[in-house]
Amino acid sequence: MIDFTQLFASLAGFMGIIMGLANIPQALKIYKRRSAKDVSLLTYSILSFGYLVLLLYSVLLHNIALIIINLFGFLGVGLVLSGIVRYEKKGVRHWGI
Repeated sequence: MIDFTQLFASLAGFMGIIMGLANIPQALKIYKRRSAKDVSLLTYSILSFGYLVLLLYSVLLHNIALIIINLFGFLGVGLVLSGIVRYEKKGVRHWGI
């Protein structure tokens, strides 16, 4: 018989890493074009803060799987944020609202 709890735990771990890596295409696009003009700083700031809180909570729980998942997410968002900061031109940046 299939243990659905274990199956979904594995799937959740895999999808957590994939979701963290989903930020990589945006980061690559920013660095390739050398522009982050149409990328929302507010959105990625909120995501960064959220991943940081979840990462700290995962560390407090000593849950290695959650630490890895949230670390991938935090690093992926961090790459996008670093691209926004690097290629931002004064007077051009908006918060994406």
